[in-house]
Amino acid sequence: MLKTASLLALALSFTTPAFAGDTVSPGQRKLAEIAGVQPGVYSQAQLQQLIDAQRDGNRARVNFILNSAVPLHETISSRHVPTSGQQTLAQSAGVEVGRYSTAEMMQLIKARSTGNQSAVNLILSQ
Repeated sequence: MLKTASLLALALSFTTPAFAGDTVSPGQRKLAEIAGVQPGVYSQAQLQQLIDAQRDGNRARVNFILNSAVPLHETISSRHVPTSGQQTLAQSAGVEVGRYSTAEMMQLIKARSTGNQSAVNLILSQ
């Protein structure tokens, strides 16, 4: 059912917004509704990732997406400043903020949750 709703929302996202001044398409509104978030805050890709993470029960990924979203019309600085999402992810992984990439922290969280100590040791040794 969720996959069908996601596909419907994706199809709708290619349509023109209902109002000329409205920058959020009906598809993005539907995806935001499915994800349980405010329309216009997250990109279509972020919404789909959020829905997938919610469906999979991946709380770390859900928190990361919710805490690291940059408003769609905001300029992103090229200077690296850890976001609250990265801080949350580092805390979940039990590591220092800025020491590991997002991918490494996600791998570390997964390795710890599955009890894969050799993968944990490998990631921490880098």
